Amino acid sequence: MAVSAGVTSNVASGHYTTAQEIALSTTEATGVIYYTLDGTTPTSAKTKYTEPIELGTGTKTTIKAVTVTEGKDNSEVLTLYIVVEEPFLSKIRRAVRRNTSVDVDAELADIIAECRADLINIGVTETKANSETDSLILGAVRCFARWKFGLSNEDAAANREDYMMLRDELRRRRDYTTYAVTFSVVDESADGIEDAVITFNGESQETDSNGGAVFYYVQKGVNQKYTVVADDYMSQEVEIDITGDVTVTVTMEAE
Repeated sequence: MAVSAGVTSNVASGHYTTAQEIALSTTEATGVIYYTLDGTTPTSAKTKYTEPIELGTGTKTTIKAVTVTEGKDNSEVLTLYIVVEEPFLSKIRRAVRRNTSVDVDAELADIIAECRADLINIGVTETKANSETDSLILGAVRCFARWKFGLSNEDAAANREDYMMLRDELRRRRDYTTYAVTFSVVDESADGIEDAVITFNGESQETDSNGGAVFYYVQKGVNQKYTVVADDYMSQEVEIDITGDVTVTVTMEAE
């Protein structure tokens, strides 16, 4: 027996920071979509799809959907794992056990910004410090907010100590305090040059078949020198400033 055409979705599995509207569709002209939200296998006895599925913030959902067509076998099951994160401010508000209000949210927003600035000041990259989903950053901001929020906080000293411990851990971790620099070595026709040797950040790497090489754990700084050497091309020696993750394209001139 023929098999029904499958179900497709406008949203892929993954983590999201805003509410999602999941629209399902099938190319099966007379097919009907059925779905579940609890991870069980959908059948014609389950919920019939008639309108987009709304997923609000702070939800974790497994969507399974199938096309059912008279005279055909059911399609393969489409499975989506979707996490819609709770807003960062809401997580911090819960940490200090306060209900939402204009004044509370304004004070917490200032505290969050102060914490992020402090982490950047000790060397945490801006990308990491401003993350909305990183668990270590969230933990640090929670402790900072519990320490700072409210002048009569009797647990302020303990929360400050917790924050300082997380702060020190983040400062020591290379994946939170360094950047990735990607090199793309090409000829004058913009074709990648394989096996070019790039020396940078205290190490040397050969480019791959596309002319690429990635250097990890690069510290922020100015006038950082790199050299590129490739057979039949003129060598290059250049200085660059590192202020974040960056891709550097190096165009080599033939000898």
